[in-house]
Amino acid sequence: MILILIFAALLAFPPVTEAQAKKLVRVHLADRRQAEELLSYDLDFASHAFRRYADLVVTEAEEKFLLNKGFKLQTLIDDLGRAFAERFGSTPDMGAYHTYQEMYDEMLATSQNYPNITKLMSIGPSIEGRQIWAMKVSDNPSLEEEDEPALLYMSNMHAREVVTPEIILFFLKHLTQNYGVDAQITDFVDHREFWLIPTQNPDGHVYVENFDAWWRKNRRNNGNGSFGVDQNRNFGYMWGFDNVGSSPNPFSETYRGTGPFSEPETQAIRALCQQQNFVLALSFHSYGNLWLFPWGYIPQNTPHHEIFVELASHCVAFNGYTPGNPASGTIYLTNGDTDDYFYGETSEKNRVFSFTPEVGEEFWPPENQIPVLTQENLGPMLYLAEVAPIVADNPWRLLRPATPVIVPFSGIEDSEYTVSWTIADDLNNPAAVFQLDELSGYSTLTDNAESGPANFTMCGFNVSTARYHSSSHSFYSGMGDGKNVNMTTAVPLLVPAGGMLTFWAWYSIELHWDYAYVEVSSDGMTFQSIPGNITTNSNPNGMNLGNGITGSSGGWIQGIFN
Repeated sequence: MILILIFAALLAFPPVTEAQAKKLVRVHLADRRQAEELLSYDLDFASHAFRRYADLVVTEAEEKFLLNKGFKLQTLIDDLGRAFAERFGSTPDMGAYHTYQEMYDEMLATSQNYPNITKLMSIGPSIEGRQIWAMKVSDNPSLEEEDEPALLYMSNMHAREVVTPEIILFFLKHLTQNYGVDAQITDFVDHREFWLIPTQNPDGHVYVENFDAWWRKNRRNNGNGSFGVDQNRNFGYMWGFDNVGSSPNPFSETYRGTGPFSEPETQAIRALCQQQNFVLALSFHSYGNLWLFPWGYIPQNTPHHEIFVELASHCVAFNGYTPGNPASGTIYLTNGDTDDYFYGETSEKNRVFSFTPEVGEEFWPPENQIPVLTQENLGPMLYLAEVAPIVADNPWRLLRPATPVIVPFSGIEDSEYTVSWTIADDLNNPAAVFQLDELSGYSTLTDNAESGPANFTMCGFNVSTARYHSSSHSFYSGMGDGKNVNMTTAVPLLVPAGGMLTFWAWYSIELHWDYAYVEVSSDGMTFQSIPGNITTNSNPNGMNLGNGITGSSGGWIQGIFN
């Protein structure tokens, strides 16, 4: 691997006034160096597809700076203020999107209509004195039932991400209207505690309603002409770890504040976590169609990475989002964020397995997309509710039992043979049943990824809609340094002489440093790579294990392996 060191400095951009015109641009990235260079600048990232492109909200000065640095820019929205006025200017309030007052009114009406299973309360005031409203949904909402696992679902930490409160309000409606009607929902409400917070940034949301539709931070007056702290950089765990994952500059959109939990809004979430025994949490953001998890502050995985991957893989099966973290290259570094605090801080509260869904493809989706985006996130919220008791008891039990080790055997040619195996030591999740299948005859398999991963055992791969060759899906490995992912046929395929494997692939792999392989096994234990039309045995840096695939495919290319 090539080690790249980039030293971030505060750039000489003029301070951004609140009325200054901004535009949304997409920066197309040529390679890893350019991606990391872009991340070193103190800019307003809207979304990020690692090493391919990044969407930024920029001023005219920032746009010129990037062009002078040689970045290739594509304008997505030329004038964000004008674009908002054209879309919503004739619409009272925020159209189909809820204002802060409308959120409260709907929650209040819900608490009055369902008093036996809901309790509306404020968890604290904002910097400008507005209440942060939370709804508790449970069969005994006024009691603290410690034997029931608690889940925290919240949204709108960044004010301009206005579709996210709609997801929380939709889920609230789904729980209350189906209680006593749907057996699963009734069981969840009777045996779980749901805490729902539609907006964790009420001041920012009100500012979005009335002044600036693209405002991100809260509304703290920093005293130097700048306003706002990024609450998702203000939590205490690894706060201010470096100046890449957050900024010390009050004018920055990722300004972390003067200290950990300096903001009353993050203090309110902290106090709630100390009071409740949360086991799972979702903090909805937008946009990018991502499903993020810790660590955020460093490009490394947590000690519970397998559990995060297991939970995320089930969640994204409902919406096709890409799961990952900075270690997988899915997202940029962040420090002082919710996921790291929920999971990493265990001295003042219990450990919480937390995720950040990045919803949709823009901050203000067309109003007809609201039902689509809310519905596609219902499944993940219900799934997490289903597994909450397991996570509370022993999260390792979410995983499959460890794979047994098959003792090599022979005699198949004589039609009589003995199969034996050694049971793996797995105290958390011991195997209860073993299934032995005997397969015979030559077989073929064709898969276009439209029916999910049923034909494969996925380890790091996911079904994705981000890029595809035909139909609308593909199997995606993710992007990032140090990745070791694979997908293996779920059942053995008996291949005749002259058999062939073909597939369409799109790849961008660091030339002569990283490699992908196609491997086969005759016993399910030992695999060896095989040559094909897209492999090479060139090995200038000693990194190719043989028959490696490296470099760029230049688009979709058919791989052929005899």
